[in-house]
Parts: sequence; structure tokens; C-alpha cells
Amino acid sequence: PEPPSGGRFRWVRGDDDAKSLARLVVGAAMPDAVVGFPVDLHAKYEANVNTALKGVAIAARRCLEDRDLHLACAPRFRDNRNELTASVYPLLERPPDPDAPDVEVLT
Repeated sequence: PEPPSGGRFRWVRGDDDAKSLARLVVGAAMPDAVVGFPVDLHAKYEANVNTALKGVAIAARRCLEDRDLHLACAPRFRDNRNELTASVYPLLERPPDPDAPDVEVLT
């Protein structure tokens, strides 16, 4: 199923860098953001997919450190399976801390 419409989207180009994509995601987390989540990053080529996912990782760390907000990323193939979309959402519930006592981590 497709995620809800709305939010931000960006085609990742060859001249994009991970920091600029991270700013797009972090901007959606701002309290006064006009356009918020989800953020969809569309990438067609291997290098662009790598850049998109690095941008998501940078944004996830910044959102956690600066806003105490956990993010989730749902990558999926588009219709032709040559393009990947990484959809970024805020987590509504805080995930369990795997280092906390009495937390069982299954692998």
C-alpha cells in the first residue's frame, strides 16, 4: 500500500549531497513547518540511493539529538523497480532502548 499523500518529496539528483537532503527532512520536523512529514526521497541510480539514505541517517541523528524525535525510514521500490523511494516518518512512540535493563533483543 502507498503511504498517505502530502508531505515533502524530492527527486535526488547527482549533484545533491546528503547534508542538503538531511536539512529537508529536519525541516519537516520543525514545529512551524508548513509542510511536514512524510518526506519522500526518490532515487533512480545507485549513487543517488546511497546519498538519499545517508541524508536520512544524518537527519535521524539530528532529530534525535536536537528534538528528541525518532524517525523511521521505509524504503520501497516504485512501479518499475528501477527507482527507490525512501519515505521518512516520525515515530509516534519512543522505541525501546536495547541497552536498558530487562529488555530482550531478539536476533
